[in-house]
Amino acid sequence: MSRNERVPLGTMDTMADGTNVPITVTVRWRPSELQWGLDHTEVHGLGEVLNGRMKAPFEPPPGYVTDDVRETYIIVASEDQMWNAVAEVNEWLAERANGSEPDADGFQKALAFRRRRPDGGDHDDDEPDEP
Repeated sequence: MSRNERVPLGTMDTMADGTNVPITVTVRWRPSELQWGLDHTEVHGLGEVLNGRMKAPFEPPPGYVTDDVRETYIIVASEDQMWNAVAEVNEWLAERANGSEPDADGFQKALAFRRRRPDGGDHDDDEPDEP
């Protein structure tokens, strides 16, 4: 899917399968990664989502690395929006020299590898995944 073929929001087809229903997601970015995202909304298409972000309280788990500068944010986006953004940033990175954009890489990795509960389920779910 190219940058100009984003999944349309609110269509009946995507509403039926639930992939375009906005969900609350927690994402952890370093300040420079978030700044890259804010400066490059034309790449990933999440401008409105990032503008609506809220800083989330974060209680470090036991053994947490205390020098980690990442901060936790709550955003509201559909799975389609999230995966489109990851794909678009990956495509954008592929057009650049390897390692030249670590903040872009960190931005998209935070979207792609969102925090999970210890049992492997999404941290946003209330119920643990069935074995």
